[in-house]
Amino acid sequence: YICIEAETGLVLSESNADLPRPPASMLKMMMMLLVVEGVERGDWTWDRQIVASAAAAAIGGSQVYLRENEVHDLARSMQAVAVASANDMAYAVAENLWGSKEAYLKRMNERAQELGMADTVFYSVHGLPPDPGTPYDRTTARDMAILAQYCLRKDAIREWVGTRELQF
Repeated sequence: YICIEAETGLVLSESNADLPRPPASMLKMMMMLLVVEGVERGDWTWDRQIVASAAAAAIGGSQVYLRENEVHDLARSMQAVAVASANDMAYAVAENLWGSKEAYLKRMNERAQELGMADTVFYSVHGLPPDPGTPYDRTTARDMAILAQYCLRKDAIREWVGTRELQF
């Protein structure tokens, strides 16, 4: 773990903060950051339509039970990712905004390096355990603290994560 002062990054307490671990759904913080940054740049808008593919609808774990070809706008889609930790919606957002899971993973890893997350490698869009023979997502508490600092600077992300429940 690591406990930091969010504004300055001052470390208040830590233990094994550089121990590599799978982040599970915490990796969705990167999606939240990338989506908000894309809206700020004008790459897409909150009313952009997100269409669920068969692959997105088939993702298990935490989900909003998307059906193939189901459509939601980006704002609602990101609420599902942030509040419900929806793996199916995270996959749909990745496919719709970046064109493919692979292109999104490339951008996730690039942005992690840009932020100084030196001990992070993402292999999944959602954080679910990988198929046999596929590496686990890897990060550290320190790297997640760096990502959290950037997320906290975004009003939309603070609103999403401050939402207790969501009817979807």
